[in-house]
Amino acid sequence: MPGQRPSESRAHALVRYLTIVPQAHYAVFDADLQMTLYELFHTHRISRVGHAVCTPIVCFSALAALAQVRLPSPLDAPHLSLALPLAALLGANGYLHGRRIGALTTAVVVMMTLAATLFAAAGIPHALALSVGGMLLAGALQTWSHAFEPVPPPLSGQRDFLSLSVWRSQASPGRKLAAAALAATAFIALELLASFRILPCQLRAYALALGRAPSERMALDRRVAELRTAWPF
Repeated sequence: MPGQRPSESRAHALVRYLTIVPQAHYAVFDADLQMTLYELFHTHRISRVGHAVCTPIVCFSALAALAQVRLPSPLDAPHLSLALPLAALLGANGYLHGRRIGALTTAVVVMMTLAATLFAAAGIPHALALSVGGMLLAGALQTWSHAFEPVPPPLSGQRDFLSLSVWRSQASPGRKLAAAALAATAFIALELLASFRILPCQLRAYALALGRAPSERMALDRRVAELRTAWPF
């Protein structure tokens, strides 16, 4: 297939094409990798704003959907639901980035979970459908905001990132059609899953943007530059 490396199987080339960075989806405990990839793939203002708005909506909507499913309790507590395990995982994920980001992530997730529980208890008609619909819509918008980013390998068909204008001028009609089809299907699913692990990345990025830990900012910028120059995936 296009972009397939010498001695690489078609199956592995297809996985790279579908996931862009396969390690991003299973190396979830590597906080530095997750943060570096977040910075690398979110450079345009529209993409950053799109994720700043849509990622919390995806997480809240998932919590609100799971809050509809009550967990059995000897005290029949109405607030015990499947939202609690997801909230615990979201909060724990924040601590992979350090205690400060962990505490901040936990505070944000607690507020989301409380709001989701209240939403589920409000008796709003079609609450589950609204939650799932909101999650899918936010996930789609978040995915499509990447259209303003440089096109990464292997989607670009080359070893380098290409600007959108250059990619449009060079890509074959078949490659463009494949990218559009993936942007409407698989990429949305991957972006939905990614939202739960990049929430603390966003909070960490905000902290760095405020001038916190300038040495960490410099080290992160260096890792991003190295990754872009010597693409290993």
